[in-house]
Amino acid sequence: LDCALLSEFFGKEFDTVFGFMVGKLTHSELYTWDKVLKEVPKVLKSRGNALFTVSSEEEAVILANLLKDDFEAEIKENRESNGYFDSWLYMGKLKG
Repeated sequence: LDCALLSEFFGKEFDTVFGFMVGKLTHSELYTWDKVLKEVPKVLKSRGNALFTVSSEEEAVILANLLKDDFEAEIKENRESNGYFDSWLYMGKLKG
């Protein structure tokens, strides 16, 4: 399933969307990730949640910036992570 097409397959039917080990999010990859991440609010129920894990604070900030129009979000360091990709958390609640 191409995640850039989520709303072609699903309606607003999910309470939460998870994205584990998202990335690598870089400024050169923004176009690709923007298409994928902009699909998330299209499949969430009202006031739905999004949780993404990434490898760096920079990537978490990129996520927050891409989704700021749709989500109220918090970024946290996952200090208990033993993995490379799950070091930072993006936790968002759909606005409205």
